[in-house]
Amino acid sequence: MKRYSGIILAGMVMTGILALPGEVAASDQETKIHFISLASTTDAVLLESNGHYGLVDSGEDWEYPDGTDARYPLREGITSGIGYEQQVIHYLKSQGVEKLDFYIATHSHSDHIGSGDEILDTFPTDRLYINRYDDAYILEENGSHLWDNQYVYDDIIDAANRNGVQIITDLDQEENAQYRSFLLGEMTIDLMNLERRKDEGGNVLPVAGENENCIVTKVTARGKTALLTADLDPTEGDTKKIADKLIEELGELEENQNENQGIEIELEDSYPKENYAEKSSVDLDLPETRVVPDTDGEPIFDESKKNMEKTISLDLMKMNHHSLDYNNTTYFLTSLNPKDVVVTGYKSWFNARERDCLPKAEVYATATDSAAVVAEFMESGIETDYVKLSSEWMEIDGTWYYFDENGRTFTDQGAHEIDGVPYCFDYRGALETQERWAWVNGNWKWWLPTGEYYREAWLNQGEKNYYLDEQGNAVKGWRQIDGNWYYFDENCALMKDTWIGNDYVDESGIWIQEAGKGQWISSGSRWWFCHPDGSYTKSDWEVIAGKTYYFDEAGWMVIGWQWIDGKCYYFEPGGTMATDTWIGNDYVDESGVWVPGAMKDQWILSGNRWWYRHADGSCTKSDWERIDGNWYYFDEAGWIVTGWQQIGSEWYYFNDSGAMVTNSWVGNYYLSSTGVMATDTWIGVYYVDESGVWIPGKPRNQWVLSGNRWWYCHEDGSYTKSDWEKIDGKKYYFDEAGWMVTGWQLIEKHWYYFYDQGEMAANTWVGNYYMKSDGKMAVSEWVQDGRFYVDENGLWVQK
Repeated sequence: MKRYSGIILAGMVMTGILALPGEVAASDQETKIHFISLASTTDAVLLESNGHYGLVDSGEDWEYPDGTDARYPLREGITSGIGYEQQVIHYLKSQGVEKLDFYIATHSHSDHIGSGDEILDTFPTDRLYINRYDDAYILEENGSHLWDNQYVYDDIIDAANRNGVQIITDLDQEENAQYRSFLLGEMTIDLMNLERRKDEGGNVLPVAGENENCIVTKVTARGKTALLTADLDPTEGDTKKIADKLIEELGELEENQNENQGIEIELEDSYPKENYAEKSSVDLDLPETRVVPDTDGEPIFDESKKNMEKTISLDLMKMNHHSLDYNNTTYFLTSLNPKDVVVTGYKSWFNARERDCLPKAEVYATATDSAAVVAEFMESGIETDYVKLSSEWMEIDGTWYYFDENGRTFTDQGAHEIDGVPYCFDYRGALETQERWAWVNGNWKWWLPTGEYYREAWLNQGEKNYYLDEQGNAVKGWRQIDGNWYYFDENCALMKDTWIGNDYVDESGIWIQEAGKGQWISSGSRWWFCHPDGSYTKSDWEVIAGKTYYFDEAGWMVIGWQWIDGKCYYFEPGGTMATDTWIGNDYVDESGVWVPGAMKDQWILSGNRWWYRHADGSCTKSDWERIDGNWYYFDEAGWIVTGWQQIGSEWYYFNDSGAMVTNSWVGNYYLSSTGVMATDTWIGVYYVDESGVWIPGKPRNQWVLSGNRWWYCHEDGSYTKSDWEKIDGKKYYFDEAGWMVTGWQLIEKHWYYFYDQGEMAANTWVGNYYMKSDGKMAVSEWVQDGRFYVDENGLWVQK
């Protein structure tokens, strides 16, 4: 069993003890629903009444299948890099929860029950309500929506079994009808939307997605009604079914009469389409990404219209599926008219149509600056508001976490000062126990688990050396330490045995004051090379800046032809020794030595035709040869060709001298930079067809500037929208209106960066983020041959 504590030793082994506020004592009179404020589209809802507690989902966790178990493939779209189990556990403990009467697992998606196994391992729980799940229950065509559903379902079932939790399932079967309604203190809990599509043999039929299997929870207390909708979906009519059932159950009750009845709800003819794929960093179960099963000819009710018949007004409702437009139909919303609504996610996802459907509803959201949205059942109604907590430390399963007033941990892997003491936390928010680098206010510091920074000392890491100043900052540039000067590069590493401008640092990194670079000195019209110690080379060779020189007996640099040790060399006017080249009619080899009798390659005219004789007497046949910067082709007899020639499958043109023509028009044909005749392409504003002939007047693809934005017009007048296009070898993306995008863009759940000219960045760093060869921002991986690591947010982490 995991253990928790309300105190922490500062820095694990630090200098004192921090006293924390005691756990909240549960009130026997309070009846509340707590929507825990997790900073994403994920659900964790705590029910509380008279000292009893139940949980409806518990949100995403850090775990996900890594693919090593064949039952649980690492599928594309599986959520990774976020988790909230520690936050949920902390919130429950802060409210005085010691045990749970029940856990309702609404459906097998990780953003709802991913942390279910951790919750059942932590809190004694009486009952688990859950629908059976198997990947076979999802249409085969929608395999991309399986994600890690099986993994999270099996995990929570295993946790229930090992902790002795009663598992209540198959709630659609009549023998289990007794479990569909139960009490929690003053609350009456009714489970809805329990029907499963089955064949005549009672076998579950596959559905479009797991959202079709959501358990909906109705909570009634003190004459007030709240509806927890999970990810209720209209694909098979579930939203209409639930709305109609609630109207039937509550329509005659005075407290549920729609106070807006008779008020005309004005809706627009159309609303902007929401692009959730770009809004969300996690995969969502969206209708446009899945196949819907055949309705067998049954009519489909149009839920895009208002309910013009009997309606009711709920006191509180959780918006379906994080307030996604598709799930919250106009019929559903105008049927139930909740006074307060809660979005388990971002408030901005409560869109214009939903607002027009619910003109008087108060809207709350969990992905906000709060610890929870708490709705308390009162005789006068349900009072809903945001709440915060006292910041505190908590130990969870042997690891310390710090929770701020919003009940959230620090997951940026940075350093944070708490009560004057710096702490470092890992990507899950756990307190680090190993010393490491920390980026603090624009400087690198070396953090110690004792709650301080390494200061005024050398830090050695492998072959790299660093120095931390009196503030604990790793220094850069020149620095005097213990009387010696050192130079540290832009990454704060000590430079050794090298020149910094005109200054030299030795093997220990110490600046050698008297050291100077060697330098050329002109005396009269002659040159000599002065070494740093004032000496100079005489009657010998010297390599300077990668070039070879010779100095005579007086130390002067030699030029021209020189006999040295019985061999003849040639030195250019600048003094460098010539190699592998002709000096007039004389040849010097790779070592610079003159080769007597060597013959130059040369052109030879025989009759009225030319061929090219190599120094060894050979000649090129049926092949190309580059001579003096020009390309030539020689036929099977070795004669140079001229005019139009088909070589292989390509056409070329050779002028009268035999040189291949490039980047030029020959009549109505164009020869490209490689010499190949251009076909089916544009040459500036001119088009040549498949045979290479210029077609006058043909329109072309072109960039068009409208205002200060660019779009790309195709030759037929069309343009790309919401898609990629490769233009002149570069990749561009155009938005839904056809405009070229720039800067950071979230496209199909991946981040890309586009330069100011619109081309996609690839194989490069953009700030501290790395863009891979396909342009996607790297996350949670090593890049550039394992030299650098980027975290789940794509940010470079020094390791």
